[in-house]
Amino acid sequence: MFQKTNLWLLIAILIAIMGCRGEQGPQGPPAPESPPICVFGFVYGPTGSDTTSSVGINVYLKEFLPEIPLTKINDIEIPAGCFGGNSFCYSEYDLAVNPGDSANLTIGFTKVDGSPGTVWAKGVLPGKFAITSHDTASEDTIMKGDSVTVTWAPSSGASYYFIDFYFYYHYIDTSGNDESFSYSMDTTLTDTSITFPASMLFPNLAEIDSVRYGYGHFDIEAIHGPVLEGGSEGNVSGDGLGFYLLETEGGDLQLTVAGSLLLVQRGENPKERIRKILKEKAMERLGMK
Repeated sequence: MFQKTNLWLLIAILIAIMGCRGEQGPQGPPAPESPPICVFGFVYGPTGSDTTSSVGINVYLKEFLPEIPLTKINDIEIPAGCFGGNSFCYSEYDLAVNPGDSANLTIGFTKVDGSPGTVWAKGVLPGKFAITSHDTASEDTIMKGDSVTVTWAPSSGASYYFIDFYFYYHYIDTSGNDESFSYSMDTTLTDTSITFPASMLFPNLAEIDSVRYGYGHFDIEAIHGPVLEGGSEGNVSGDGLGFYLLETEGGDLQLTVAGSLLLVQRGENPKERIRKILKEKAMERLGMK
């Protein structure tokens, strides 16, 4: 399972500082004037030899309340891991939810006037799937000037796929100078294949004499929930708003260029990197960035 980081505490602090408000103007529709509760929820499916899922949920209450909101998934209480004032975070690293299972979120709290409040979101953890066009058990090598096409099996229950791609190489040009090139992309799509053309990866091909070293990665997750782009409004219902995403990873692919040395390895866990990107997008959609 993924390790605990300070990310949850950082998000909780940001929420407490910024409040829970919707984005205005052409970037998205206005949110309710004063939603009493705002939620960021994620369920991450089993990876590797794990047989259970992981949960991470942030809750912000507009007004300070003395009690901790009761948070459940499928009637399983998720313990509060940190809290400060009117913001709370919850985590569980051994949730008995497998790909294909429902994982329904409910959060109960007491409003400022003493009446009960509830928010909820329904979802299904996407089914297991994997990259089919490459051997992801080892480093994959491409030829200088090649395009890269990655294909994967469909994931049942997925609303879309989220990919994170990075490609870098250091080369000697035809004049003998040291040069480098990098390209990165994170995007969503509903297809089960994507191509990165040679014109994108090797825009200065005619100038490359030899590649000294290079590295890259392609990571993909199937996601059930709203796309965190455009006019997405979230999928949390009831007395509040927010986003609740369910994710299943489909593997990661390491790339290098033929003839080069894979000298630099990425330092950040690919699953953590994707989750950080998604959290940032969710915060932006709700006007917290």
